[in-house]
Amino acid sequence: MCGSPAIDFGYRDPGLLHKAKLSGLQPGLTYYYTCGDQQFGWSQEFSFRAATPANASATTRVVVYGDMGNGHVDGTWQVIREQPGAVNTSRMLRGLVNQTDVVFHIGDISYARGFANVWDEFFDEVQAVCGNVPYMVCIGNHERNWNEPTSYWKSPDSMGECGVPYERRFPMPRPALDQPWYNIDYGSVHYLVMSTEHNFTKGLHSVPVSGE
Repeated sequence: MCGSPAIDFGYRDPGLLHKAKLSGLQPGLTYYYTCGDQQFGWSQEFSFRAATPANASATTRVVVYGDMGNGHVDGTWQVIREQPGAVNTSRMLRGLVNQTDVVFHIGDISYARGFANVWDEFFDEVQAVCGNVPYMVCIGNHERNWNEPTSYWKSPDSMGECGVPYERRFPMPRPALDQPWYNIDYGSVHYLVMSTEHNFTKGLHSVPVSGE
């Protein structure tokens, strides 16, 4: 990370961040899973439905939104400018879990802005959604925006995070770290996801598209 408060009074060791890549999933089949171990215990049971093959005639139910952040019904985090609208958004999302194939959260994910604990609060808020539905994301200025060469707008909106907490928590199918763009097929839709916080000067980067 690159600045305060992310590297000093806002920092908290996140511990181990685990990720697993699943293969051999049967399209359309529902899988059930838990997280944990015998020593420290297991989480509640979650489930997800494996994506169906790309099909132009398939019905695809998608939720797209951005600028969610983290909020509390009692205003607990007002001191660090919480986003009260996130309470209603997360509530609506929980009600749509069984009617949604995929979620795209486009930019300004947790609004942690250098305070590591807010990331944990955010995942508590969306666990019922991202634990059961594919949760695809794209980086925003409050995750990756600092006075660095790869930041286009050059402002301190990420408060020193430089995209590090975001990239470690969301292993999207991007080409590499700090290259937050990707494309996927899901149902009847082809999605192209690109960061607006990176320099896309002609000839500087290329975005691979399926089939090329």
